[in-house]
Order: sequence, then C-alpha cells, then structure tokens
Amino acid sequence: MQDYKTILHSISLIQNSNGLAYFVGGAVRDFFLDILDNNFDIVNIESIKLSDFVLYLVNNNKDIDIATSIYPDKIYEIFTNNGFFVKTTLVTNIAVKNKTKLEITTLRKDVNPDGRWTQTEFAKTIQEDSSRRDFTVNAIYIEPIIDTNSVVIHDFYNGIDDLKNKHIRFINNPYQRIREDYLRMLRFFRFSCRFSQSFDKDAVNACQDIYQEYINARNKNEKGVVLLAKERIKDEIIKILSDKNYKMFLKILITPQFATAFCQRDTKDIIKSVNLLFISDFIINYNRNVSIFYENLCNYK
Repeated sequence: MQDYKTILHSISLIQNSNGLAYFVGGAVRDFFLDILDNNFDIVNIESIKLSDFVLYLVNNNKDIDIATSIYPDKIYEIFTNNGFFVKTTLVTNIAVKNKTKLEITTLRKDVNPDGRWTQTEFAKTIQEDSSRRDFTVNAIYIEPIIDTNSVVIHDFYNGIDDLKNKHIRFINNPYQRIREDYLRMLRFFRFSCRFSQSFDKDAVNACQDIYQEYINARNKNEKGVVLLAKERIKDEIIKILSDKNYKMFLKILITPQFATAFCQRDTKDIIKSVNLLFISDFIINYNRNVSIFYENLCNYK
C-alpha cells in the first residue's frame, strides 16, 4: 500500500532541491481514464486537486513514476539522506520508504535506437522527454503544486482526448516510433485491446510495412525484428491474453503478416498452430492452453 505522506514528501524533496517533478506513466493514464468513465467523483479535469491524484495512487496501490530534471546521482544522494532505500541505474532511481515504492527517472531522450536497444541522453524539458514515448495516452504529465494543492497538466499530444475517444495512436510518426523499438508493434495491439475497440489505421499500416522491412532484413541477415528476445515477446503476449478483448489480437495474429513478423517459423505452420488452438477451445480456455500457445507460436528453433 502506497503512503500518502511519503508521496508528497518525495515531491517536496525534489522541488526543494531546485528540481522539477512530474507524475507520468500508467498511473496518470488510468487516473484520467477513470475520470472520463465517471468512476469517481471529480466533476471535470479542470477541477483536479493534487490530493485527488495522490489519494488515487494510494487507494489503488498504483505504481508511481516520477520524471525529474535532477540527475540520478543527485536523486540518490537526496533520497538516501532522507531515509529512503535507493537502488540506482543509469537514469532511474527506485526509492522505497514506508512501503512506498517510487521510480524516479531523469528526463531523457533516446539516441541512435536500433529497434531493441538505445543510447540515452539527459533532456532539458518534458517536451523532449515526452517525444520519445510510444503512445499519446502514455505521455500525459501531472505537475504537482503542493502549496496550493493543485496540479498543472501537460498533454502535448492530446492524450486525454484520445482516452476520451478510446483511440490508441503513436506519438507523431508511427514508422519512426516502431523502428525505435520493434516491440511497440505488440504493445500497440495490447493497448488497443485494453483501451479501444478498433485499431488505428495508420499504426496498422506502419506495422504491415515494417513487417516487410523485417522480412527483407531477415533474408539478408540484417538487424530487424529478429533482434527481439523471445522472452520480451512472450511477456507482451501474456499481457494481451490477459485482457478481456484479446480476441482482437488473435484476429490480427492469424494473418500471415503479423504471425511471421514475430515468429521465426514458416507462415503455414503458424496458421496451423493458431487454428489448432481454436479447435482446442483456446478462445474460451486460454489460461489452460497458454503454454501450448507459447510452445507453438514462440518457439525459436
């Protein structure tokens, strides 16, 4: 369970060190989605208070992601000096206190991504930080103002409108976003299954075109989707299959384009495997058959 006072104290530590702090990520997305779906008593987005959001984090035990202008080594120093246990990485510190876990990441931008890995550089603004993210709904920032119990919402790509319209789309050019990280193709389908009832046409076209790039690169033994680890693919697939609208994904997966793009198997074998799963009542009992699905669909041999 997240602790209300610890969350506010964490923001104060950053701001009192002349740093900027923003809530971002899945918790912010889900917060606005719940407001739009009238799941709790907030009249409109303009009336949101900081306490509304922090209580949402606590009551729903949400993962807390904070973007900051302060560099990681300084964040480590600030939080360890204030009683937090801190685990640090290149750009992120995971700080824990009072059973509250915070992921505090310095604003950054991606440099020279190759479809799986990327170099990173620190960014100066949240505009730069937001431009590297995948979907508009994941690039909404809440800036906390503790003194007035208020917030400033930064939504550079109209992600709130997309949540309202149940529309999942890539930030800016979908081709560029996918080439930065090929796993975003699967993430696109996962988020569409979760938040939408259809697939964005531009994104689907990009997936189909980049699939052909993948085929050409694979035939030439070049870099492409083949770089993705099967564990990452499996992780995304199980998240998709855990969603109530997973059939949307399966309908896409049956097509040769997407089946072959993620599985180094002959297209006919993939289609046969998927059809066998349908025969085995996979649609109704996917939990029971998920290991078979993985074995047939994601076995790199």
